[in-house]
Amino acid sequence: MSAAPTAPPRRPNGVVVVAHPRSGTNFLRETLNQHPCVYLAGEAFHTDPVIRRLMFQLADAFQAVEPGFPGLGGHEPAEDRQMGLDTVEWLLDRCRRATARETIGLTVFSQAMGHGLSREEVERLLLRGDIQPVFLIRRNLLKAFVSLKRAEATGVWHMDQTGALIEYPDRTVPSNAVMRWIDPIDVAEARDWIQENRRFLDQVQKALAAAGKPSLTVYYEDLCLGGPARTRLEIDRVLAFLGLDPMPRFDIKMGQTAAREFYDAIPNRQDLIDGTGFDLDQPPCSPNGWAARIRTLVGQLKGGAQTLAIAPAGQFARSLLELPEIREVRLLGFFDRAPSVPGTSWAGLPVWPYEELRRTRPDVVLVASPLREDEIVRELLGHGQPRPRIIRLSEIPAAP
Repeated sequence: MSAAPTAPPRRPNGVVVVAHPRSGTNFLRETLNQHPCVYLAGEAFHTDPVIRRLMFQLADAFQAVEPGFPGLGGHEPAEDRQMGLDTVEWLLDRCRRATARETIGLTVFSQAMGHGLSREEVERLLLRGDIQPVFLIRRNLLKAFVSLKRAEATGVWHMDQTGALIEYPDRTVPSNAVMRWIDPIDVAEARDWIQENRRFLDQVQKALAAAGKPSLTVYYEDLCLGGPARTRLEIDRVLAFLGLDPMPRFDIKMGQTAAREFYDAIPNRQDLIDGTGFDLDQPPCSPNGWAARIRTLVGQLKGGAQTLAIAPAGQFARSLLELPEIREVRLLGFFDRAPSVPGTSWAGLPVWPYEELRRTRPDVVLVASPLREDEIVRELLGHGQPRPRIIRLSEIPAAP
């Protein structure tokens, strides 16, 4: 007697976004929620009842974009309790009933970031058969921390594409909401915050890999800062991972809350950079970032036989070698004030003291130190490099 046929397995329809504060979770939520099958609910496991209540309020208000759908209305006593693993089915069902969407997403952070689940509980949640894990991570965790401190100090958490403040129910914005400047930031606190988020994300990812559970990693810089085409690519990646069709179109509703000048104005900016190992400059994938500017420079130089030198020979300058375009011009090497062993090489390029500029006579010297441009230019001039042949990174036009 043959066995009865089994029903095909149901596609997982729960999504858990594993992230950290200021990583773009609201940007992802606002964008994916324009898909007819998806609703990302938010920080269901936050220990702050105000934030949990906001999640339910937003879900109930979602009926406004679904004409004819009655929604839930009212208030359920269970909403006031701290959410845990035992409430996952209730949470998913609660949001499905409120939004009439099938694929429901929740967001989890580390317990140290204010969420109630332990790391072990997060791993058990992600290993459920009906859950698809998506990691949303900001490559530059220092910027995430600075953004968090600014939001806490000013009340400015999210802005739309026009720069207008996005206000939420039961959220009070202080009178100084448009403030752009902040006090010095505690370096030790920043370092501890970065280490905790790194540890949490790394351990969870390793646990999933060891169990053979597929996951998807999306980076904030690609999703939010790479321009509309890159945003679409990342959203399509997420939808494909969830087994859903791409959206023909969607609106980008959120913009950046801090202008470039904000990071420049941090009083102890250099201490933060030195103490954490992260920079506070434009991200490489940004249309105005250093990678886009280097590509512009290469386009200007590669048509001729001009030679390019890079100064100083710091980590930022060396990171330029990750761009394949930089090899399209003739690179003489790196130049620095006092290299430890003059004439040694980095990735096949020599590292020389500034004195060697008189001998090598490069057509262009790129000042690859966004934080010390004025200082480096003075040193190059002092070693005989003509000013017209010195190009500051900030002088290269941004991508059109």
